[in-house]
Amino acid sequence: MSEETNPFESLQEQIEDASAYVDIGDDVIERLKRPERVLETTLTVELDDGGLKTFAGYRSQFNGDRGPYKGGIRYHPGVNRAEVKALSGWMVYKCALVDIPFGGGKGGIEVDPAAHSASEMERLTRAFAAELRPLIGVDRDIPAPDVNTGQQEMNWIKDTYETLERTTEPGVITGKAPGSGGSEGRVRATGRSVMFSTRETLEWLGRELEGATVAVQGYGNAGSVAAQELDKQGATVVAASDSSGAIYNPSGFDTVAAKQYKTETGSLSGFEGATEEISNEDLLTLDVDVLIPAALENAIDESLATDVRADLIVEAANGPLTPGADEVLTDTDTYVVPDILANAGGVTVSYFEWVQNRGRFYWPESRVNNELETVITDAFDGLVAAFDEQDLPSLRMAAYVVSLRRVAGAFRQGGNFPWLRADCLSTVCRQPLLTRVFRWCRLRERSPLIGYTENTRALRRRHAEEDVNRETAITGEQNRWHRLLQRESPDETRLTALCIAWSVKIIVGKLVTVSFSTGRLGLVASGLLNPIRDVRHQWSLLRLHESSKFLTVSLYDDGRDQFDSVFVDFRPCLRSIVGFLDRIVFDPFFRDACRL
Repeated sequence: MSEETNPFESLQEQIEDASAYVDIGDDVIERLKRPERVLETTLTVELDDGGLKTFAGYRSQFNGDRGPYKGGIRYHPGVNRAEVKALSGWMVYKCALVDIPFGGGKGGIEVDPAAHSASEMERLTRAFAAELRPLIGVDRDIPAPDVNTGQQEMNWIKDTYETLERTTEPGVITGKAPGSGGSEGRVRATGRSVMFSTRETLEWLGRELEGATVAVQGYGNAGSVAAQELDKQGATVVAASDSSGAIYNPSGFDTVAAKQYKTETGSLSGFEGATEEISNEDLLTLDVDVLIPAALENAIDESLATDVRADLIVEAANGPLTPGADEVLTDTDTYVVPDILANAGGVTVSYFEWVQNRGRFYWPESRVNNELETVITDAFDGLVAAFDEQDLPSLRMAAYVVSLRRVAGAFRQGGNFPWLRADCLSTVCRQPLLTRVFRWCRLRERSPLIGYTENTRALRRRHAEEDVNRETAITGEQNRWHRLLQRESPDETRLTALCIAWSVKIIVGKLVTVSFSTGRLGLVASGLLNPIRDVRHQWSLLRLHESSKFLTVSLYDDGRDQFDSVFVDFRPCLRSIVGFLDRIVFDPFFRDACRL
């Protein structure tokens, strides 16, 4: 096993290799090789003895071109920033390969769960959930279980999120217990997809699954379920391993009994169904038909790959082969079913769970399993079609070719959002993100955004000058908006739009400017005056005073050439405004656009 290989570099190398077979520009490929954002946080948790301990936590959001970020949360002493970046990237291409509408994310905490009590792990999980709260959401980022996490941890995260958000939203996370909105079939989904991938590949190679010998490295959830499912299909599982070592029986052993023994004792060592115990490395080099690495990444490096004698490798773990090992196995004509297909059952059934949560309608396990089989087999057919048509060197290359085309296609269709400089915010006001911001704020419900916002640098200069000449500055703003709306409105009696420039002084002491229009006066200005038929009178400037709970509204009437000021108690909509500020402060997308 390679200890020095950086998994993120492995991911980038795989993408780079596949890019030679797709018609995608180098600039787009560079974009698809890096995460959009990574959260790194320090969690301080009280232990049972009253002491405090800190843990490093991470969440990587790699790419959201095809949908909300999706990916698991793992608890392991080896969790680090490079690992979660790589895993979030693999999730992007995994979701694209099986064609489900998700992007890729991944998270984890650097912790050994075995060294802590259940109460300590609950406090740690809830602390992590509180840190993730601004980033996750049913349409933003949907976590799931991974290494050393399961239904219990997902239930804690769901409960924490719902408590802090004061809502009920089971779709914010997947992999929950069925009683908390989880899907039937989710626990065994990853192992089942490994079985489907193995079956389809052997059939494609003209071989039978029944009677095939199988070795499984890593007898956790994915590995043990894969072994049991293959056993049901007639395969012979001859070896399995965990962190304590490996067991071997050339005639095969009872996979269910082995899992039960591991659950009771904590390891496979001493299992009576085995004829001998071997090392993990010996298991990886057994002469078997199918080898299933189901532990952690980088299990097989270039040096070990030269000794691998299995005819087919099916990756149940994420990134168990280094790029060097891939090259060796390709040269020796050893077929490798890549992880982004083989273990995609977990994210696929997570998608099914998310769909069920959104509709509040739940499927029986039989339907879940049938739908999963359809998704995996269709994805395999698309993979081998690309492999044959383009004469690609490996199945992994074919998988990335298919995935890259889909992700890049989604990016091209959506276009490149302009990550605006601080002096150019007008385009932001036309984007769906800001539409959602105003829905959250509940200051507009029906009318579309117009988006006439003056350049922010000038706005900041104007605010600095207001202490000297406030009336002149406001007059210039009103006149500018006056001219814009005169050109915009074909039907003055119907439009009756109140255009608002809302300047908010945030905690950090800087300004962000947004613009919107409503068919009638919005929630904040409700009751001030009736809709004005003459568009020349439709002006206002709202200023949020940090020292009070009132809005100062300056209404300019060019017919009388004067301002009228009124104070509006905005406490009824205070919660909406606070929510809006929360989004600005914590949403990296919006914060970067506004350069806060």
